[in-house]
Amino acid sequence: MATYSIALKGLPASKRTSVTPIDTVPDLSQDGSAAATLGGFQATCQSGDWMLVKGLDGSFYWATYDAERSTFALPVLRKMTG
Repeated sequence: MATYSIALKGLPASKRTSVTPIDTVPDLSQDGSAAATLGGFQATCQSGDWMLVKGLDGSFYWATYDAERSTFALPVLRKMTG
């Protein structure tokens, strides 16, 4: 199971009206690489790795960083389907 100790927050792409990140990014991406650190954020943006993101309501969903709209200060998360 994923761990969330670093507690980087991300903004779901569907919540464009908010500027406060609300969902918690896991410490590691699907392939076991860092995802919530600055270097991990950059690498995960480049590789497109999936992450098991924890929603505000406690539910989980697979997402990637939206590399075109994300910054480390405000990561934008794209929910993956299929």
